[in-house]
Parts: sequence; structure tokens; C-alpha cells
Amino acid sequence: MKKYLFLVLCVLICVMTAGCKSNKQSPVITPTATPSGIISTTLDKQRPSVPETKELTIYTISSDFSELVETYVLLAKETDINSRIVTDNVVESLSDISLDVKICGVTEANGRVVVDFASDCPPAKDVSMNVEELILDAIAQSILDNISDSVEVGFTMEGNDYRSDNLHLEKTEAYLKK
Repeated sequence: MKKYLFLVLCVLICVMTAGCKSNKQSPVITPTATPSGIISTTLDKQRPSVPETKELTIYTISSDFSELVETYVLLAKETDINSRIVTDNVVESLSDISLDVKICGVTEANGRVVVDFASDCPPAKDVSMNVEELILDAIAQSILDNISDSVEVGFTMEGNDYRSDNLHLEKTEAYLKK
């Protein structure tokens, strides 16, 4: 009985996979005549197009949380670099070292960029004063270096003054200026 069950199972598997079709396309072989008259063949590999990119220089925090380090991210060439793009890339780089920073919004007006943080996570919670300042420095310096119209960066927390266990910044106060 076990042999019969095994045989039926094998037949079912063969029947089920017999109709499967591979999504891979076969390469095209193109015959080409050379100047000496010898015909050669070339394999026409279907290469996916690679989008053109540009580098964005940002700051992040070293893995030992001791200093700011400059790093580069690649963006699609057509990406319009603005303060939100810069901030999002800094936040993403900070997540690489397990800092879960949440941004509520980024606004720009008259050369002033304001980054609004959530109050329940870093930089406002669960980090030392040194790490909090490094997070704020990374974001502010990255914005000032990449956004030519920016002259100062300020921080708020959920639309109000920036308040943490370590720092207090008024809503209108500049954290860093050019």
C-alpha cells in the first residue's frame, strides 16, 4: 500500500509540474559575418537598462555612536533634491545603526528649514544627549550642505517646541545656521 501511495504521489507531482512554464527568455543568437568571411555568432544578452544616478552627500553617525561621518547615497538622476529627500536619506542611514527616527514633516520658508519629529522615539527619547545632538547635527548639516537656499535649520516636536530630556529649542529658534 505504501508503494502504491508513493507511486501515485510521484505521478501527481510529474503531472503538476509538466505544464509549468519558465519565465526566463532564451537568449538570441545572432550570426555575424566577419571581414574574413568567417561567420561568428554573438549571444545577444538582454540586459536590463540601468538607471542613471547621482550622488547625495549626507551625514550619519558612526557605528560606535561617537561622531558624525560623511556618506553617500545614490539617487535617480531625475530626483529633485529637496530638504525632505535629504532628511529621509539621513533617517534611513540612521536606521542602519538601529536608530528609529520618525519625522512628522519638513517645511521650508525664507531659507529656514524646520524638521518636525515624533515625540515617542529618537532623537527625543531613548538616547543619550550625545546621540541626540549627533542625530540633530547629521540632519541639519546634511540639509545646509545640500539645499542651496537654506540658511538655517530648526527643529520642532509634533508642531510644538522641541523638548526632550536633554534639550529644549523654541519653535522659532535656529539649531544650526550657515
